[in-house]
Amino acid sequence: MDKDQKIRKNSEYKRIFSRARWISGKLITIHYLNGESKQSRWGIVVSKKIGSAVVRNRIRRKIREICRILDPLLVKNLDLVIVARRGIQKVNYWDLLKDVEQVCRRAKFIREEDQITHRKDTIIENTKVDAS
Repeated sequence: MDKDQKIRKNSEYKRIFSRARWISGKLITIHYLNGESKQSRWGIVVSKKIGSAVVRNRIRRKIREICRILDPLLVKNLDLVIVARRGIQKVNYWDLLKDVEQVCRRAKFIREEDQITHRKDTIIENTKVDAS
């Protein structure tokens, strides 16, 4: 993710947490707000309750990769903050990807026609279906 795609300042996190709507899955909660910039921006929050620094950083890397995959599929520009929930450290990347995708589809961030390949033996590719 580029610098422009990350939520960095504490004031931005506070603005999103105070004004945003949220939707939860088994492993994550996404707080979202209509974006003010030209592209979607992502923030990742992993509490110390989840585990040690090594565990938290591993979770952040997984979520960052999922954000990179999902970003081109988003319907509109949003400010999103993904908050990790307890139990996330026990699941593998593929289960986490499914959970984040399900939450995004429920919130209608991703259209139903857009597909993400979930198979471990293939390279993940985004396929965007044109309306034409």
